[in-house]
Amino acid sequence: GNHEHYPSLPSLDAVVPIEVAPNLFFVPDGVMLQVGGLRIGVLGGAASIDYRHRTLGVDWFAEENITPSQATRTDTWQDVDLMVTHVPPQHVIQATADPRALRSFGVGPDWRDLNADVVEQIWRRIGQPPLVCGHMHYAHTSADSVRVLDIGEAIWWRPGDTVHTAVRLGPARP
Repeated sequence: GNHEHYPSLPSLDAVVPIEVAPNLFFVPDGVMLQVGGLRIGVLGGAASIDYRHRTLGVDWFAEENITPSQATRTDTWQDVDLMVTHVPPQHVIQATADPRALRSFGVGPDWRDLNADVVEQIWRRIGQPPLVCGHMHYAHTSADSVRVLDIGEAIWWRPGDTVHTAVRLGPARP
């Protein structure tokens, strides 16, 4: 997800997916989700530097940052088929983000999202499985199987796919 209204979500301390509407599940950060035999490690979290520029009111909450307890939940992850995060690993941001964009949001060129460091550490610890994320508002596929989805873009990932061979569903069109 992106910019959920955190006060409306189920307990952030939950450790299992919670059905919040028919066939709509809240998956707590740090939880391993099993879908059709796939083991999907889910870890949201990202800092926002553009929230000051939005006109929709409060749509970013400090609770969106990865907490130590959420990161600790990943200690039990084994044989992850796919990792789904909000923010990409830090090395992807460093290789692809335009530093001029940081200035446009009022932060210095040395600013970094510490959540990306957490994602990087966990992703490397579990063996660098294919990873799909968003947050950056541009599309990118790294040589080490990290796929950053653009706004409105989705992919269909099947067992055995790399992020390079997954079926791209493309950006949503009005």
